[in-house]
Amino acid sequence: MTTLKSIAQKVQLNTQNHGRGFITIDLSSQILNIDPFLIMTDFQMSQPFFPPHPHAGVSVMTYMLEDSEGAFINRDSLGDHSRIGAGAVHVTQAGKGVQHEEVPEINGKTSHGLQIWINHSAENRLAPPKAFHADSEDVTEVFLGDEAGKVRVIQGEYEGKKAAFDLLTPVQLYDVQLTPEQTLTLKGDESTFVFVLKGDALINGEPFKATDAAAFDKNGNSVEITTGANGVQLMFAAAKPLAAPIAFGGPFVMDNAEQLMETKRRYGRGEMGILEPSVEF
Repeated sequence: MTTLKSIAQKVQLNTQNHGRGFITIDLSSQILNIDPFLIMTDFQMSQPFFPPHPHAGVSVMTYMLEDSEGAFINRDSLGDHSRIGAGAVHVTQAGKGVQHEEVPEINGKTSHGLQIWINHSAENRLAPPKAFHADSEDVTEVFLGDEAGKVRVIQGEYEGKKAAFDLLTPVQLYDVQLTPEQTLTLKGDESTFVFVLKGDALINGEPFKATDAAAFDKNGNSVEITTGANGVQLMFAAAKPLAAPIAFGGPFVMDNAEQLMETKRRYGRGEMGILEPSVEF
């Protein structure tokens, strides 16, 4: 039986201009309960902003939206060198630790996408680092009937169609694009949230517009999206929460302070590899 989930918390996110052609709209676990996700940032970047830097304890996803004018080049200390074009997905499974750099392929062309941090469970916290990549044509898409739109399956599966690859932490993550005057019902989980990118819709009866985000109560099993005259594009995420204590330390996410300190020591000893900048910052 379909039971709509109640909205536990709804927020309107702010746009942040960081200068040097870098603009973000930031959703984090400090704003909403989005466990096992930690960060989902809508970014626009036209100039190099982040020099080579380490990550450990999480999987860091870059999903370039289909409207992106530009592309990113991802490099890491394991030897990965990938072009993340419009519609593509790239994940750095940081695990025990790795360094990477993502820069616009062409300065002045704006890359528009999402950076998403997915937490690791304690048993996978220090998993071997590796990279996953899917070009746009390899991302699973499910087209809805009567030109109602489509669901891009970034992680998990939808209507029996699976994402291009699986990560250590199982999640459902969809880019939902609905045309005007449509209704779509999606299966939720204990942890479920939405992040509206553009357009507007009623979600479980509540009006939403661009930059709105909401987390749902753990009860219920579904989320209903009904569009008006403008249609909508939103990110939909659902998962079993890890519900585990974590220790943040900049780019590192660990189980506790002691493990975090050891991670910083390992980085200091060069155990996450060496990666020289590819451009001037």
